[in-house]
Amino acid sequence: MVLSQYITDVINKNRRIISNDVPLLDLIYDLNSEMIISDDELVKLRDKCDNNKQRAFEFIQLLKSRNDENFFQFCSILKEAQVQHVQNIGQKLENEAKATKICDDENLLRNLPIIPESDYITRNEFVNTICSELKRIHENSGHILVHGMAGSGKSVAVCQSVRRSIEADNYFKPHGCYWIKIGNISDEKLLSILKNLSVRLGIVWVQSPQTLDEISAKIDRFLQDNSEIARTLFIFDDIWNERHYDYVAFAKKSVATSRFNYARNKISHILIPTREQFTDDEAMALIAKRREYDCHQTFLNSDTVKNVIKSCAALPLAISIIAGLDLQSDEEWEEIRKRICSKDLMNDLPDYELNVFNTLDLSVSKLNDSEKSLFRLLGVFRAVEIPLASVICLWKIEITKGIELLKMLNRRSLLKYSGGKRRYVVLHDLMIQYLQQSTISNLSRQEYHKSLNKELIDGYFAGCGGNWSSYKDDGYFYQYLIYHVIQAEADDILHQVMTDFNWMMIKIRTDDTIYNLSQDVNNYIDYLRKGNKDWHEFNQLLDLLKQHEFSIDKYDMDVIQTLLWYGERDSMMRERAVQLARINTQTDDSVYWIMFLISGNTVTEYTYNASKRFGKNFRDDSISISNPNSGNWRIVGTENNGTTDCQIIVKDHQTSHIVYQMSPSYRYISSVEISADGCIIAFRYRDDKNNSVMITVSSNRCLVKLWRITDDREIKSENKLVSYNYKIESCLWIKCGSQILLWWRRYNFDKHRDNYKPLDVNNWINECNIEVWSLKAWHLLRSVTVPAYIGRTCNQYTATTNIEGGQPLVCVNSISNDAALMILAYKNIVGLVNLERKDHDPEICRKGFAKNFRLTLDLSHSSSVANITISDDQQFVAINCVKSSDENIYLMTIRNNQIRSYMKINMAHAKSLTFMPDTAVLFVYESSSENCLYEYNLQDDNLRWQNFQNNKAIQDYLTQEESQRVETQILDVNYAYINGVPFVAQLIENDTTCKLEIREYEAKLCVRKFYHSLENGYYRCFLYNDFRSAVVVRFYRQNLGLNMVIAEIIDFCSEKDRTEIKKLLDHNISLRGRIFDLKTRYRGRDNTLIFVVSTKGDGGGLGMIIITINLETEEKMIYQEESRYRSMDLLYYDDDYLVTCQTERKERMKDELDHEHSIKCYKFGDGKSQIQLLERCSFDSQHGLIYKLTLPTNLSHYKLDIKYSSLNLDTGKLLEEWGEKDGNLLMTHAGSLWKYQYICLLEKGEHLAILNGWGRVKMKRYKNNIVKFDFDTSIFNCENLWSDKFLIVLEDNSLHIHIYEAQTLQLCRVLPLSHLDMWYMKWNCQQSSFIVSNMNRDRVLRALAVAQFRSFTALLQI
Repeated sequence: MVLSQYITDVINKNRRIISNDVPLLDLIYDLNSEMIISDDELVKLRDKCDNNKQRAFEFIQLLKSRNDENFFQFCSILKEAQVQHVQNIGQKLENEAKATKICDDENLLRNLPIIPESDYITRNEFVNTICSELKRIHENSGHILVHGMAGSGKSVAVCQSVRRSIEADNYFKPHGCYWIKIGNISDEKLLSILKNLSVRLGIVWVQSPQTLDEISAKIDRFLQDNSEIARTLFIFDDIWNERHYDYVAFAKKSVATSRFNYARNKISHILIPTREQFTDDEAMALIAKRREYDCHQTFLNSDTVKNVIKSCAALPLAISIIAGLDLQSDEEWEEIRKRICSKDLMNDLPDYELNVFNTLDLSVSKLNDSEKSLFRLLGVFRAVEIPLASVICLWKIEITKGIELLKMLNRRSLLKYSGGKRRYVVLHDLMIQYLQQSTISNLSRQEYHKSLNKELIDGYFAGCGGNWSSYKDDGYFYQYLIYHVIQAEADDILHQVMTDFNWMMIKIRTDDTIYNLSQDVNNYIDYLRKGNKDWHEFNQLLDLLKQHEFSIDKYDMDVIQTLLWYGERDSMMRERAVQLARINTQTDDSVYWIMFLISGNTVTEYTYNASKRFGKNFRDDSISISNPNSGNWRIVGTENNGTTDCQIIVKDHQTSHIVYQMSPSYRYISSVEISADGCIIAFRYRDDKNNSVMITVSSNRCLVKLWRITDDREIKSENKLVSYNYKIESCLWIKCGSQILLWWRRYNFDKHRDNYKPLDVNNWINECNIEVWSLKAWHLLRSVTVPAYIGRTCNQYTATTNIEGGQPLVCVNSISNDAALMILAYKNIVGLVNLERKDHDPEICRKGFAKNFRLTLDLSHSSSVANITISDDQQFVAINCVKSSDENIYLMTIRNNQIRSYMKINMAHAKSLTFMPDTAVLFVYESSSENCLYEYNLQDDNLRWQNFQNNKAIQDYLTQEESQRVETQILDVNYAYINGVPFVAQLIENDTTCKLEIREYEAKLCVRKFYHSLENGYYRCFLYNDFRSAVVVRFYRQNLGLNMVIAEIIDFCSEKDRTEIKKLLDHNISLRGRIFDLKTRYRGRDNTLIFVVSTKGDGGGLGMIIITINLETEEKMIYQEESRYRSMDLLYYDDDYLVTCQTERKERMKDELDHEHSIKCYKFGDGKSQIQLLERCSFDSQHGLIYKLTLPTNLSHYKLDIKYSSLNLDTGKLLEEWGEKDGNLLMTHAGSLWKYQYICLLEKGEHLAILNGWGRVKMKRYKNNIVKFDFDTSIFNCENLWSDKFLIVLEDNSLHIHIYEAQTLQLCRVLPLSHLDMWYMKWNCQQSSFIVSNMNRDRVLRALAVAQFRSFTALLQI
C-alpha cells in the first residue's frame, strides 16, 4: 500500500517545518523501532548526510515511500517528544491529514455548488433517474441532458446526483468533475469560459485562440491524447444557445442542463425531462422546512396555501422564495397569490408564462428600503461564490450587521449564504438577471451595471484606504478587481492598480502563477486601445513580466525589486517601482537595491521575451518542447538530476504548473524528449496518418532503426533500419520530422582524445559522409562527402591532412527542404555548402572544397561550435559554442539560400538551443547557475538585425591574412570607490602600445576618462577604495629568474596634462616557473601596499611571495616561500595577517596519508617589524585539524591568539579542548564539515566565522545569532565578515547575492546576478553600493554594473 495523495499533499505543504524544526537525529531510533525506517536507512540518515537539510530531504523522500499508517506513526512519535514545539508539529500534521482526508472527495467536485439539506428537499425519484444514467456514462461514455424551465430545480437535482455518484458510489474517480456555468451568453463569453477551463485542465497555446472552433478543437485533441483525464465528468449548466452544444462536444462524459430541448439533442444526449412542478407534498415539505414550526395538519389542508402553490405552477424556485416569506395568516397568503397573478409588472426575464419575475419582485418588495437597496447592489458580482469581505465592502456597513442581513436574505431564499470557515454568498442566475435590471427609468441596463461597478470599486477603495495591496485576499478581490474597474470605466483607478506593483506581487502569490496577472494586463491594454489611449507603456510592462517571470517566481514574487534590478533606466515602470519602494521603506522594514548598467558589452542588445524556471541543479541540462499546434504546449526536463531525488517533470509552458512528474529508477538522465503533442516522453513526431515514429541509435552508434507508436501506445518495429561501419556522429530530424540527417567520419577515433584525431594517423581517410533519408518511403534522398579536416590557405578553406593545424567537422545541419543547402561547422569555422549549384559534385572533398564551401562565420576566439539549430521554416539559424568558450548565441536569417542578416545575443552558459516547432520562437536553456529557460521571438520588431553583406567588420576579417589582423586586447579590469564615486580601470594592449584607461562614473554616467601610456608587458592593474593612485604590475624574464615590476600611477584622476608614473619595485624573484595568481590590498593607516603572489615552479611545486611597500618611506619588505608545495590555499588575509593551508611535496611519495599538511599564519610587515611566520600547525589527513584565530579588535594591540586541535575528537574531548561555547557550536553547526581535513574558526570581537577546508565560509555568528550556508560562498574581502551593517555573501553556483543584516543575521534580500554572469565584485566602505563585473575566461570585460542600496527614505537622484 502506498501513501495516499492527501497525505503526500500534507507533507509537501509542511516540508519546511519538517526540515527546519523536527530534530531527526534525536528521533531516528524511534523511527527505526516503529519500522518506519530500516537499519540501513538509519545509518544513512545518521552518518552519511552532510547537514540537517540533506538529512531532512532524505527522510521526507523515505516518508513519501511509506504508507498512511507509517505517517500517522511518525505523527505519534512527534507528539510523544519531550519538546512542546515538536509535540505541536505532530498534532498539526495529524490534524491536517485527517481534515484533508475528509475533504478529499470535495477536491474532485470542482465548482460543484453546495446544496444544504436545511434549505432543499431531495426529489428522490428524479435524483435516482439521474444517478442511474450517471452510472451508465461512468462505465462507458455518453451525454445527459436534464431539461426544463427556469427555476424548476434542474441544477439542484444534478448537483445532488453528481455528489452522490462521486462520494457514495465512487464514480468518476480519481478525476472527478468540472462544473461549468454557461447561461445566456455570447460566443465571446463562451470563448472566455472555455479558455479558463483549458487552463484548469493544463492546456496551453502559443497564441490565444480567437474562435470557438479553435478552442474546442484544442480541448478535444487534448482529451483524445489524455485518456485518463478524458474520464472526467463535465457538467455544463444552463445552456441556452443551440450552437454552443457544438463547442462543448469535446467532453466524453457530460451532463448538461437547459431550459430548451432542441431536436438535435435527441440524437446526441440521454434526455431526462425535469418535472417542472413540485407535487403538493413536495411543495408543502419545502415550505415546512423553511418555517420555524412543524407543518401541522391545518397548514397542509389550507386551500389558500394550495392556491398560492398553484398560482406559481409549483415551480421549485418560486416555492423556495415564497417559503422564505414566512407567511402566517390566510390573508397574507391570499395577498401573495394576487400579487403573483398580477400582469402589471413589466420585465424581460423569460419565465415561460409563469411570472417568476413577479415572485422575485414580490419577495424583494417585502424588504425595507435600506435592505432592498443593499440587496440590489449584489447584482454587480460575477456568477461565482462571493466572499463575505467583498459583500461588506460593497455595502459599507459593519460586518455583524452585514451577516445578519445575509442570514435574513438566506432565510427568504433570495440568496444562499454559507457561514462556515469560508463565508460566501451564491445567487441564482435568475436572481442575478433580476438584480441587473435598471430600477431607474431613464438609465439603460449598461449604464446601471456601470454604476454598480463604480459602487463596488468605491467600496473596495474605502476598504483598503486606497492602498490596493493592503486588502486581504478573500478569493475574489485579486481575481476580479481589474474586470470590475474596466466595467466601471474608472480610468484613474485602473492606472493606480496597474502601476501598483505591491498589488501585483500579492496577486501573483495568491494565484500561484504570473499567468492571470498577464491576462489582466492584456485586458487593460485592450481597454486602452478601444478608447484610443496610450497603451504602449503597459505593453512594455507586460513584456517585462514575461521576460522576468523566472526571477519574479523564484525570488518571493517581489515585482518591485525585480523592476529596480532589471528595469530600464528612466522607464515608467522603474520610476513607479522607485516610488513604491520609497513608500514601503517608510511603512515597514523593506530594503531594496537598484542596479545601473554602466558599461555594456558589444553584442547587439536584445532582451528575451520571457523566462521560465526549470530544473534545480547544474545537471538538469536537457529539455524538450512539444508543438503547441498539436494541442499542448509543454516542456519536459529534469529536477535534481544525478541525485536520489531525480525526477522527470512535464510543465505547462504558459502557467508553469506541473502536468506530470515521475521518479525514474536511474539517478542520472542524460537527455529527455517530448512528443509533438506533449503526451509521450520520447523522441517522436506526428505524421499524416496521425501515428508516431520513434528513432533509436544502437549503443555502438552504428545502427539506426525506426519504430512506430500506435494509437494504443504500443511500440512496433517498422523494419526500417540502416547500418554503417563507422560510428554515427549525429542523427537529426529535419523538414518537420519527415526526414532524418545522419553523418559519420570515415575513420576510427578515440572520443576521449582532442580534435577527433584518428587512431591510426598513418592510415586514415580525410572524409565525412552526410546522408538524408526520407522516412515515408525510406530511401536515401541525398548523400554528400565532405572533408573531415579543413585548413586555411590563400584566403580559402580546403581539405587538409594536417591534423594538428586543421579544423575538424563538429556540426552538420540542413537548411532547405530538399537538403540542398547545408550548414557545416569545422570546430569554430561555420560555412554553407550549396548542393544545387551547377558546378557542384557530391564528392566535394575531391573536386575542390573551396569553391563549394562559403564561409559564414569565423569564431576563432571560441574553442568549438557546440550546436547548430534550424527553425522548421528554415529561415532562422541559431549557433552556440562549447560552454565557457564563447558567451554569445549567433543568429542568422536565411533567404533564397543566402544569409541575409545576423545578430548576437549574450547568453553565458547556454546549454541547449531549441526552436519551438512551426514557429520562430527560440528557447535557450541555461542550466549552470539559474536553471532558466529563456524565450526569444526572432520575429519581434525590437530585434536589431544587421545586414550580413554590408557588415564591413566581418567582410574585412574574411579577406585579411592572419598576419594582417591587429586586435586590441583588454588585459585586466579593476574598479574602486574614491570619495563614493565609482572608478573603473582597463589595461589595454595591442601589438604596439599598452595603456591604462580609467573612467569616472557619476550618477551612473561616464563623466571623465583618463588615459595613461605604459611600457608593453604590464598585465594586471589595480584600484583601491579611497586611494587616488592606480597600480600596474608586469613580469619579465631576466637571466635564470623572473623579474616583477610594480608601478604607481600617481593621482590618476588629476587634471594635470601629464600624470607621474613611479616605479615602486623591480625585483628578481629567482623563480623558474610562472605566476598564476596575484592578490593585493592597500593599508590606509600607514599608506602601505600589500601583495601576495602565488607561484608555480617548473617542477610543478607551488610557492608564495609576500611584498609590502610603504609609499611614504619607500621601504620594501619581501618574504618568499620556495615552490615546494603540492597544493596551497589562501584561507584568509586582511591588513595584518595571512592564513594559508598547504600540502608539502615529498620525494618518493606513495600514499596520500604520508603528505604533510600544515596551516601557516603570517604577519605582514610594518614600520616596527618584518614580514614573519607566526605559527605553523602540522597535521595528517587522518586526524584533521580544527584551527582558530582570534583577531585583535584594537589596532594598538597586535597580539594574535592561535589555538588548534585534532578534528577527530569525541564529544567529551571536544568540549574539554574547546570549552562549552565553541565546543557546542562545533558539535551543533559544524557537523557537515567533518569530511574536510581541516576547519578554520575566525573570531574578532563578537563576530565568529567557520570556514571549510576550501576557505568557504559555512557559518557566521554574531553574539548569539547564527546563520549557516548550505551553498558554496564567496565573501570577497575580510571587512565583510566583521561589518556591523551587512554581511554580503555570493552563492557561487547560482550567482545570487544574499544580503544579511550583520547583527541579527536575518536575510534581507536575495539579488540575482546570473544575467551578468558575475566574475568579481567590490563595494564601498559604507556597503551602500557595489560594482559587479562580467568577464570571460580571457579577462575580457563583457558588462559592468553598479548596484546601490536604497532605503528610499529620502528622495535621491536616480
